[in-house]
Amino acid sequence: MNTGKGFVGIHAAADCEYDWEYYGKLNGAYFKTHPACQMGTVIFENTDHPTMVPFKGMTNYRTVDEWYAFKANPRAVVHVLARLDETSLDEATEKEDKWKMVDHPLIWYQEIGNSRSFYTVFGHTPEAFLDPKIREHIACAVDWVAKRN
Repeated sequence: MNTGKGFVGIHAAADCEYDWEYYGKLNGAYFKTHPACQMGTVIFENTDHPTMVPFKGMTNYRTVDEWYAFKANPRAVVHVLARLDETSLDEATEKEDKWKMVDHPLIWYQEIGNSRSFYTVFGHTPEAFLDPKIREHIACAVDWVAKRN
């Protein structure tokens, strides 16, 4: 990474290497918990970033996934592109508190020295990889971290 290589973290990339501080900084956050996999609404904060091309001009996106909550909110150290609308989850889930973050980032990027790092929560379900927008989103992330765009 110190030579300028890029990192793309997809979903469970936040759920590993808990004892490796460098990895935690590279990914941006560590997984804490999640409610049951279900339909939710992603609110876009910035669709102008190259990784967000398939969502350009959209304000939100509804899809089924496993909505990770993180041990610490990464917003202070990364550039957040999207967050979860916590009120969009089912009523039983909304009553649970252990997964709520209030400000709930889901997609972000950062530049660390000469390297680029990107994380997206999408990718738990097989359906996520069948969704053309999510596949393009991940492909755009690979291009961005590789400095091809």
